[in-house]
Amino acid sequence: MQSPHFPTHAPLAITRRGTHIENVYYGSYAVVDAHGQVIDHVGDADTPIFTRSSLKPFQVLALIAHPNVGQLNLTPADIALMCSSHNGEPAHAARAQALLARIGADVSAYQCGTHAPYWYNATGTPVPSAQTWSSFQHNCSGKHAGFLMLSHLLGADAKDYLSASARVQTQVRAAVAYAAGLGDDVAAMPAGTDGCSAPNFALSVTQLARAFAWLGNPAPDARFGLARNTIFNAMASHPEMVSGEGRNDLHLTRAGGGDWVNKMGAEGVQTLVSRKHGKAIALKVSCGNATAVMMAFLAVMEKHGMLDNTARAALSKWSDVPIKSIAGAEVGRWEACVS
Repeated sequence: MQSPHFPTHAPLAITRRGTHIENVYYGSYAVVDAHGQVIDHVGDADTPIFTRSSLKPFQVLALIAHPNVGQLNLTPADIALMCSSHNGEPAHAARAQALLARIGADVSAYQCGTHAPYWYNATGTPVPSAQTWSSFQHNCSGKHAGFLMLSHLLGADAKDYLSASARVQTQVRAAVAYAAGLGDDVAAMPAGTDGCSAPNFALSVTQLARAFAWLGNPAPDARFGLARNTIFNAMASHPEMVSGEGRNDLHLTRAGGGDWVNKMGAEGVQTLVSRKHGKAIALKVSCGNATAVMMAFLAVMEKHGMLDNTARAALSKWSDVPIKSIAGAEVGRWEACVS
């Protein structure tokens, strides 16, 4: 077996108990301008990390750019769901079901499995013990609906839609490489399998930031036309479809007032592109701690002048985080290590 290459991450956040540091959260980030040029980075900006769900806006790209996509009558909310890691709320599940119905498919077409909806954890609601779940409630049901719709337009056999060699997935992989600035070099992206059984790819935080900078460009693209603008606008206008109640991605998008879109990924990945500021960010916290991710991410945004007073106040829940005892006394604090 090949010896592992360990990323050279740097401290991005800490916790203090009293005045002494208790924990250090390591990671890396990159900030690029609208042309994909690196303007700031900390840690390891070059070693690929698995992108997980942050890749979803690019996994739907081949569908939205397909010449016959119009026959599917997709709305912006539909497209936002295809880019989502949603809560499995009734509106999410119903929309996923309606999408499959348009191509004559039902829940049996899904190969993503089932899990308890994220809504329970996001809202602090206990998960019912004697409950069964539908794949429509799976956080990736929108993405899988997009795969199945692309398979339908391609006239491909949907039974193997998650195979890396399926026509759907070869087109998806090519779109991801292109958006990340790799041209047709799909081999430059290490491949793996996501939690929903779909192919996933590793990019450096620099490449991932470049992909989001590309997504934020409203101009027609030579290969994908206005598809990226369609995806950006869908995510910006329907953040409730991209995540859901209680989720940081929902609050982060709303704080941008339509200027930016953002997407989290499992195990500590967070991304954002702002049109007004002409900047895109990709960040990874190596241990995946969600509080550390948001603490560090908002500090990067602050460093680059991307937060006004309104956005800062709306996001204070994630930037001003005390540590409390069981009795409610403040015994420490979270702090970002971004300067």
